[in-house]
Amino acid sequence: MVTEGSAEYLAALETYQQGRISFTTFHDAVESESDQSVVLAEPRTWNEYSDYRKGSRVAAALDARIRQETGGNYTLRDVIYVLNREAGKYASMLTHEDLKAAVERVVGRPMDDWLDRYVTTSEVPSVPEDPGLFSQPSGEPDGDGDGIANIVEQQRNVSSPFLADTDGDGLDDGSEFANGSDPTATDTDGDGLGDAAEVRVHGTNPNATDTDGDGFSDSAELDRYETDPTAADTDDDGVSDETEVIEHGSDPTVEDSDGDGLDDGVEIDQHSTDPTTVDTDGDGLDDGVEVTEHDTDPTLIDTDGDGLTDGEEVNEFETDPNTENDEEEVRATPTATLTPTSSTTQTPTETVTGTDSETPGFGVPAAFTALGCLVAARRYAGQ
Repeated sequence: MVTEGSAEYLAALETYQQGRISFTTFHDAVESESDQSVVLAEPRTWNEYSDYRKGSRVAAALDARIRQETGGNYTLRDVIYVLNREAGKYASMLTHEDLKAAVERVVGRPMDDWLDRYVTTSEVPSVPEDPGLFSQPSGEPDGDGDGIANIVEQQRNVSSPFLADTDGDGLDDGSEFANGSDPTATDTDGDGLGDAAEVRVHGTNPNATDTDGDGFSDSAELDRYETDPTAADTDDDGVSDETEVIEHGSDPTVEDSDGDGLDDGVEIDQHSTDPTTVDTDGDGLDDGVEVTEHDTDPTLIDTDGDGLTDGEEVNEFETDPNTENDEEEVRATPTATLTPTSSTTQTPTETVTGTDSETPGFGVPAAFTALGCLVAARRYAGQ
């Protein structure tokens, strides 16, 4: 099989690339005329070392073919890399079908006909006499164009040197390494957002579930709360998004959730008012009006403690909600009208105020009563 002869071939190739032998010597070594009738896929046809000798020739021809098909980006070494990396998928012995699958993976298209011809029959391929097909590349090839040289991807043994985007998440391997994300996982941090979406759409960190550290995962901010996953305080009101939602029930996207004229942060941190209620103390004045216009306490219904609510003082009586004793003036006895009794057809009316001395109506019945009292008093005085 080719894999047995590949070690023989690669040893000769490395010796040539190091300049220790000429190309002619290298070419003669790998294009052996021995064991022409051997079928590499059938061990029963092998002689001693025949699989190595013919295998080396087929390996050399296959390497040249791979280089031609891929523009020099890939070689037989890449096929061996695939076989070694995926060894766990195979049975105890590597098969011809496994080899064909690995070659297709590297080249990007099947080479089944070529492989069948020279591995499953006794036909022998020719080895090209072009030294350029076997020379060491001047630079490190990047076959998949992801910005990472093939050899680097192979050494890291993480991403595929044959796929620009190993995990297929829309972010090529080079960008994944640059951002520190996993080129084999579509959602490195497991926050529900794909790595490509985090980097290219939202500007979030593909390695952190909560980019801005506000307590909400990036996906929760985007999908549930419609907040900015890169800003801990989306509305810039002085309260973090999570604190607004979890502790206060306020809107993390609106500075003044209740529209009372005070930002949520000002209500919470400076006045201890409810950012979701326009009138925290229920006194008839908005929190913003109390703070900015009247300098009253928006958490007390009666700031000056005079018995009148701040709303009553401002809206009804036009008194100062910060000054006591207003109630005595407001609650004073109002003007009243009294109608005295009379035996005449006329009913005199007298207006009495709280400051006048009392002068009740003096009708006929009252006169008789007073006269009786006077007579009785004199009688007792004469005794």
